[in-house]
Amino acid sequence: MRRFCRLILFGFGFLVIVAATVGQSPVASTDKPTASDARDLKLGQRREAAAEAVSIEGLIRLDVSITDQSGNAVAGLQRSDFKLIDNGRSQQITAFRASTRSSTDPDDSLSVILLLDTLHLSPEVAAFTRQQAEQFLLQNSGKLAQPVSIYSLDDSGFFLTSNSSTDGTALAADVASDRKLEAYFLAPGARSPLKANVEPSLKNFPTLAGLRALWTIASAQTRRPGRKLLFWIGTGTSGASVPDIEGQLKALADSDPSGQFAFGKKADARNGYLFRKICWFSLLLRQARVTLDCLSPTDHEQPAAEDWSRFLPAVSSAQDATWMNLSKNVLAVHSGGRVLSSPHDLLGPMNASVVNAGIFYTLTFDPPVAKHTDEYHAVRVEPRPSSLTASTSAGYYDQPFYDDSPNAALQPVTVAQLEQLLHTAHGAAVVDQLSHIVLTERLSQTKLQSFLSDSHDKHLRESLKLLVDQSTFLDLPPAQLSTDPPPSPAEQQRMLQAAADYLERVIPILPDFFAVRRAVNYHELTAYPGLSTVSEPLHAEPPVIENVLYRKGEEVLSSASRQTPLEETRLQTYGTFGSILHVLQVVSKPPSEVLWEGWEETASGRRAVFRFHVNATPTLTLSGCCYPNGGSDARTQILSDSHGEFVIDPASGEILRLQTQSDLAGFVPTDRADVMVSYGPADIGGRTYIVPLRSVSIWRGRSVAALRQWDVGFFTWGPYGTQSNVFTFDQYHMSRAKSRILPGFELVPNKEPTTPQ
Repeated sequence: MRRFCRLILFGFGFLVIVAATVGQSPVASTDKPTASDARDLKLGQRREAAAEAVSIEGLIRLDVSITDQSGNAVAGLQRSDFKLIDNGRSQQITAFRASTRSSTDPDDSLSVILLLDTLHLSPEVAAFTRQQAEQFLLQNSGKLAQPVSIYSLDDSGFFLTSNSSTDGTALAADVASDRKLEAYFLAPGARSPLKANVEPSLKNFPTLAGLRALWTIASAQTRRPGRKLLFWIGTGTSGASVPDIEGQLKALADSDPSGQFAFGKKADARNGYLFRKICWFSLLLRQARVTLDCLSPTDHEQPAAEDWSRFLPAVSSAQDATWMNLSKNVLAVHSGGRVLSSPHDLLGPMNASVVNAGIFYTLTFDPPVAKHTDEYHAVRVEPRPSSLTASTSAGYYDQPFYDDSPNAALQPVTVAQLEQLLHTAHGAAVVDQLSHIVLTERLSQTKLQSFLSDSHDKHLRESLKLLVDQSTFLDLPPAQLSTDPPPSPAEQQRMLQAAADYLERVIPILPDFFAVRRAVNYHELTAYPGLSTVSEPLHAEPPVIENVLYRKGEEVLSSASRQTPLEETRLQTYGTFGSILHVLQVVSKPPSEVLWEGWEETASGRRAVFRFHVNATPTLTLSGCCYPNGGSDARTQILSDSHGEFVIDPASGEILRLQTQSDLAGFVPTDRADVMVSYGPADIGGRTYIVPLRSVSIWRGRSVAALRQWDVGFFTWGPYGTQSNVFTFDQYHMSRAKSRILPGFELVPNKEPTTPQ
């Protein structure tokens, strides 16, 4: 899918949009965004307090129900009453929330889902299953405390019976009439007016049909807020023994030579396929906030309980994966749910589950760094006092890319060490070495040009340009900083006032003008485990040259050409013309901090460098798409402080460079969103103006991956990736309008003009 982030400076008119891609499905457009009111943020969208600069939520989220020794739900607990154990070690709880029935926040809500599974049941047992569902729905005169939606899985296929509703009477009528509102898949030969794909395994391997139904239901729930309690009512195939399941698998594999279901006959391929499904189901149920209760209307499955319970231990590798690890009962226990069999009454257990699930606590935490892909972590929540019992997800599969630690394989080098490397290594060897280093200092354009003048190797030149662009926001080498003493406070104030006067003079009188913009996008992609995407290191895409129009304080790309799919998913940057200079007008006002940094030596003379920090209104607001829920509330918004530096001509106050960096420590979707613009003189219409000559935008954050099975899927966090835009501007020229009088019009005093005939 595509993922877009925006950096908006309210009051400045400055904007950056970022797009990253992993997967396929678009979830947002690339239209130029507008500012929105940060007060509209929801708590679930990780609103940040500017003073804390930390995320209010961790990456892993658990919904926890607490019951006493009598099985009654316990309310009123605090964060201090919980201890979180991850793989036997205490883990810090990043965020805590107690949900109550009186809460009106959608994130605290509970909804109920009924899956009526009458597949391969006798008519009598199937009728009893529907009867129990009707009784549940007709309680309290059909006035349900929680919204309920209903699905059915039977010998003809999998269907939606009723959409979510609190009208139990209407829902019960839908169950009684066996209503089929929508079909997801049909059995071979089934006659239905509803269009759906055919599921060949429905007859020979009903376990797969049940898994497909569960995947379909839970995938839709990832786009909806709140906790969900899913009652899977029916025997399913949990009553089948392991030999029975293995026999079904062999029959299905023999009848499917095309390998449509990737079972194969090689154990390693089959086990890898199963392990990926186990990992994805674990992630799906937790991310969708689904707790699964399996209820059997008969005691038919009791003799086989020993079979499925043997597969409750978590699967930590593909070698140990079997289809029984995907038994609905095993999935239920791992989701924090229950497995119950009551041949006479399902109503009591269902009501107890609803009451207990309605009072819950939400804990979030950041997982430890995983040593390998799909590393299983067992989770245990210990409430206080110890007589209480906690029910939650049994664990999760940790990923190395959940953490964004610096790449230990990269060697940090200074600019001087880089220069020495270029003098000692040659050809392909130096290009290879450059791909394994990271600069600790800013490589200036002047220094870069001296390096480029000594080499005509295309790959070497591209590698050097990448290094200089990625070092934009680092400090210059000490040798390029002047040792001259700082100016007096009065002189510093004079220079700042000169800069303020310059902004007051320049911005209002900037004419409408055109410039030619050469844009180079750097793009990185790290593949999600199990997907067919291929990892790509950070590399430059072919440059794009376009005309940019600056008009009335805004920039407009004059190109009307439609973007290619590749271009639509790349980092897009707006606002690098004069509008960004408004940041300095805000920086000059309290409570922002402006401090002297030092003198910077350049070929054209000494420059004054000031650092700033903005920690009050207006703050930076990072907004865009998306958290991985795929819903309408997936857009991210965060209030953020910012810092940066600006460089001015000490005599004239002209702004020569400005860079802003967002303070995003702890914010889950994005690690950095930084922008630099350097300025210089250009002739426009016979007058000299200080205009943008070069800009660099760097964004780093999590991608969002689409995990798909059976034609449906859900979104989840993917690996981190970096994107960068480097713009250079030249060929500035005036935007002039011409007018002429067209024939066919007659202007008559005090009358409207007539149109041509």
